[in-house]
Amino acid sequence: MKVNKFTIFAILIALSSLIFSACGGSKAANANVANANALPTMVDTTTAQAIVKNLPTYFEATGNLASDAQIDVAPTVGGKIVAVNFDIGNYVQKGSVLVQLDDRDARIRLEQANAQVEQAKSTVQQAESQVEAARANVRQTQARLGLTEGSTFDIETFSQVRATQAQLTL
Repeated sequence: MKVNKFTIFAILIALSSLIFSACGGSKAANANVANANALPTMVDTTTAQAIVKNLPTYFEATGNLASDAQIDVAPTVGGKIVAVNFDIGNYVQKGSVLVQLDDRDARIRLEQANAQVEQAKSTVQQAESQVEAARANVRQTQARLGLTEGSTFDIETFSQVRATQAQLTL
């Protein structure tokens, strides 16, 4: 029967482990046995009389709190902040003014827009007066030509028009 070298080596290692573990003992176990045989030591204590009193249902503490949710606040228009109406950690209500922005640029733009509106109104008034003048001119021309309201006329029937056309054809 052939025995492999590896098998012999494995058996030797297993036997040597068994011998070493059986011969050695735990130092901690030996120390525990020695301590169990010793006498207990005396410990000095102080006692006090128990007092019955009411304890408050609150407590004061100093520290920092972190919220469960965080909200980002952004303005609808950009600008320079001129006033902050809250402190960090304050409670704020919906709709309350948190910061005030510099409104000088917005006021200038508003004044410019109002000036443009006024200019447009004056342009409309001028156009309306021109329309009214043109209507008056039409009424005068109709009166000179002897036309009544709603009647039609042919420009070719007037003698001045015929004379001018005759000169043009020459």
